[in-house]
Amino acid sequence: MVQSLIKDAKTEKEKIQILYNHLQQNTRYVSVQLGIGGFKPIIAEKVAQVNYGDCKALSNYMKALLKEAGIQSNLVVIGNGMPELNRIYSSIGQANHMILVVPNAKDTTFLECTSQNYPMGYIGYDNSDRNVLMVTENGGQIIRTPKYRSLENYQKSKTEIDLSDDGLAKINIKMSYANAQYEDNLGALLAEPSEYRKRVLNRLQFPDTELDQLKITQPDKHYPIVNEEIAFKTKNLLSKGGDKLFLIVNQVNRKDQVPEKITNRKTDFAIPFDYNDDDEIVYTLPKGFAVEFLPKDIKLVSEFGEYSASFSQQGNKITYKRSQTMTSKKFPPEKYSEYVDFYKKIVQADKSKAILN
Repeated sequence: MVQSLIKDAKTEKEKIQILYNHLQQNTRYVSVQLGIGGFKPIIAEKVAQVNYGDCKALSNYMKALLKEAGIQSNLVVIGNGMPELNRIYSSIGQANHMILVVPNAKDTTFLECTSQNYPMGYIGYDNSDRNVLMVTENGGQIIRTPKYRSLENYQKSKTEIDLSDDGLAKINIKMSYANAQYEDNLGALLAEPSEYRKRVLNRLQFPDTELDQLKITQPDKHYPIVNEEIAFKTKNLLSKGGDKLFLIVNQVNRKDQVPEKITNRKTDFAIPFDYNDDDEIVYTLPKGFAVEFLPKDIKLVSEFGEYSASFSQQGNKITYKRSQTMTSKKFPPEKYSEYVDFYKKIVQADKSKAILN
């Protein structure tokens, strides 16, 4: 079977891709945690018969497929979502998962064998940037998994908002999510259309939203990138005060919660993951409308990350650009109040209003 699958493959990478696709399409994950099954994988022959297994069994099965193709690989013991392995203290309780690695001097490939959706080489944010135990014929070696950096864990959006003189807003949003933010949106990609629609309505949070178009796709299965397009109408963007109209300019990616303030904190803290958000909104104003006030540009820089927002007008168009980049490293407890203050400034900046008349 393996030889038949790879007969036309010209490179080792192509062979790995073909066999990884076969694994994803023909097996499913089941959790085995009790007794010896919690530590010892089901043999590869058994997985081939029943088409299921836990992380150990599926990684071991993939290793067997690669071996038949003449490709060396190593099992990797890892703590998924746990602190990384302690280099000076050995205990099996530091790990809860197994993946596979295909070592190569130029291009090492890690494989998450339990996912039926991840592209080859993407192992998930909870498996990234940590010490892990690679099992070799000569014993265990501690190696490090790849780090997904802020600019790789991105969300990019471009939005067009046409305002009419009766207050109706036609909104078209195009989003792109990668790596860790791809993971966050993978559930929406796999959801039933009715469930996906419900998720989008909850996210938009406009009570009178009329959805015109919804589309979410993964354009290339080889890359952890999801694209989303949303078109809808609403009448809730403008609020009136006297003869003025007030517009919260950020209508797409607004932070509205500040981390809970803790006095006399005792423990270290970390931002959940490195990420970068880049958003642009272009408003088209109706005839007879004028901009009376635009907020000033904002820039915030700290050791936790950076934030910027800019506001500009040309003719009957307002352009808003927002960027936020966060760094996920460990910070001492005495820095926590600074982190809360930094986020307060972001929440305040995201509420910036323009005044129209």
